[in-house]
Amino acid sequence: SLIGEVVDLYAAEGKIFINSDRKKVLCFDKEGRFLFNIGRRGRGHGEYVSPFSISVDNGIIYILCQHTGRLLCYDVSDGKYLKSITLQNNYMQAVVHDGFIYAVDMVLKQFAIDAIPLDNPLKRTEIYSAAKGESVYSSFRQLFKSSEGGCYWVDPLRGRVYELEDGRMNPFIDIDFGSKEYSENSLMA
Repeated sequence: SLIGEVVDLYAAEGKIFINSDRKKVLCFDKEGRFLFNIGRRGRGHGEYVSPFSISVDNGIIYILCQHTGRLLCYDVSDGKYLKSITLQNNYMQAVVHDGFIYAVDMVLKQFAIDAIPLDNPLKRTEIYSAAKGESVYSSFRQLFKSSEGGCYWVDPLRGRVYELEDGRMNPFIDIDFGSKEYSENSLMA
């Protein structure tokens, strides 16, 4: 079949982007018709090894390749390769929003979120870090962009949603989980 395991799915600009088996990224129209492949497996220009997350911002598709520490950029209209941005860390997930890359680091720290300016990827600011010994739940769905264009991070441990804006993280929604256990909070979030 064309699609294997759906690792990441992202809808934007009238298209649906699917990361299939961490091996290929596909683009479909909103009716589900296949349009084109985005990049391909390999180590050359516009190629990726194990793509992790997809984000779309201002007509550009961003694909995070964790193993190479690169954020690959493609044109949203036809999937053509534009450029590569080398990041300082091998992040697990990245979302691009209004001139910033918000990236989740689980390699160098137990859990941290960095804000990285698109125009200066060497200047990163840590905007969140788990406390030493703190239990952390992480999934690819915690850091996301809404269909209205806002960028958010869900912290199921504290029952809070943060808005990511201008390189900062601001509390947005507090959720009362009542007497639920931590694992149930994760599922509810």
